[in-house]
Amino acid sequence: MDAALTRSQVVRMVAFGIAIWFIGAIMVRFARQFDLLGALMPVTYLATLPIMTVTVWLGKRIGSLQGPQYKSGVALATAAAIACDGLVIPLYPALYGGQGEDLARGAAWILFAGAMGFVAPLWNLTKNRP
Repeated sequence: MDAALTRSQVVRMVAFGIAIWFIGAIMVRFARQFDLLGALMPVTYLATLPIMTVTVWLGKRIGSLQGPQYKSGVALATAAAIACDGLVIPLYPALYGGQGEDLARGAAWILFAGAMGFVAPLWNLTKNRP
């Protein structure tokens, strides 16, 4: 099976990535209000692992991704989310709770979550190797 996505899958995965981006931005705002990016940051990072596992699973279902499409779809959704963060964090930091030292920690958390989203698809790549 080909890793190429249909037009419908591309639209769904980009929309999914944008939705996840927005939820992530609101989560940074929430985390900043409750100091989850300060002393509790290790707990926040640990909680991210199961959250991203469910997020990737949900994306796979929403995108109707089959076989090799799994990696392409997750990469596309992640790229859409990262692009939104890259544009919005500097232009409208208020969405993430405004300026401040912990805004950088929130951005780091976003990067960590995005990277964790790639773990399952990349792990799948190793399954196909001898």
